[in-house]
Amino acid sequence: MICPWVASARTHDVVDFEHLTRFHESVDQALAGRVERFNREVEEAKAASLAILEHDLRTPLGAIGTPASLMLEMGELEEPHRTLAGRIVGSVRRAHAVGDLLDFTRSRLEGGIPVARVETSFGRVVRDVVDELGAAHPERRIRVDTRGAQRGWWDAGRLGKAWAT
Repeated sequence: MICPWVASARTHDVVDFEHLTRFHESVDQALAGRVERFNREVEEAKAASLAILEHDLRTPLGAIGTPASLMLEMGELEEPHRTLAGRIVGSVRRAHAVGDLLDFTRSRLEGGIPVARVETSFGRVVRDVVDELGAAHPERRIRVDTRGAQRGWWDAGRLGKAWAT
């Protein structure tokens, strides 16, 4: 549909206006394509930044938490060193909560939260959480009864996070 003021213009003016309109439409299409590409590149950059952040946080946390966990598992520590090592392990696990923020952000960027299922004992996951809670609250007594089938494909890290919070 042509505007009334365009229809009243001379013939070559109408043709010029139609050419100008098509030119503007092509510029709009090109611009929309560039904006879409830019947005996609921004999302990719965000995902890459999250991956780097996650790696940069998890690596030192692993370097701290793994030796502390091994010291506890060896059972050779006496008080107060056992309690201190338990607190280190608990703090490292809580620091991994930053991963929850990263997971949330990743779920928004990539459309889901990664789940890493491995064959493990559900009872072991529960005992690990109880050990951490016990180290954080030594004045409390926590009992765990793990009977029945416990082997399965679990994301132990996610289950531990759910209970420890």
